[in-house]
Amino acid sequence: MKHGTRGICSRNMLHALCFMSNSRRGGRGFTTIELLITVAILATVAVVTADIFASHYLLFGSLSTTLETERSGFLAIENIRGATLGARRILGAATINGVPYSSGTSTLILELPAVDISGNLLPALYDTVVLYRDPTDQTKLWTETAVAVGSARQTTKRLLSDFVQDLIFLYNNNTVSSATQVDVSLIVSRATRATTPETPLSLTIDLRNP
Repeated sequence: MKHGTRGICSRNMLHALCFMSNSRRGGRGFTTIELLITVAILATVAVVTADIFASHYLLFGSLSTTLETERSGFLAIENIRGATLGARRILGAATINGVPYSSGTSTLILELPAVDISGNLLPALYDTVVLYRDPTDQTKLWTETAVAVGSARQTTKRLLSDFVQDLIFLYNNNTVSSATQVDVSLIVSRATRATTPETPLSLTIDLRNP
């Protein structure tokens, strides 16, 4: 009885050990090769995702820069239009706020009738406006105003654009002070990480009060 019982117990333990071994094999973890393959796939996905985000970031930055540059150019052109349309005449030369200027291809000096705070003309009084490309930093386009006593305008200096690539004023008369038409050519540009977009703008203005 004892030997028979021992034999049965031994066989039962052997079966139990075999079952446990088989169970462990069925539920085993990843092998080294499987882990390497998984890591490689995850790394590839991460690289592709990062590249997509980087591409979108560059595209967004480029579009934002282009829109900002175009906006600066359009505002500059509109300021030039407004100043010129209100002008009485073009001046060949003038000293504004202590600085001498001469009208030419990169500078335009305008004489405007002075008005009071009610919009009434002040007899024989004129304000002077100069539009010019900065000689020390040619990416900048400035406007300065010198006003007559009693004028509602203010003495100011304003930056119209700091993205200027090219600016040309052309007159319909070799004697600038006799010109009645001004052709304005403005190109604004700003470099991005990917490209350097350019926005060409032009304007032809007939003086209303030559």
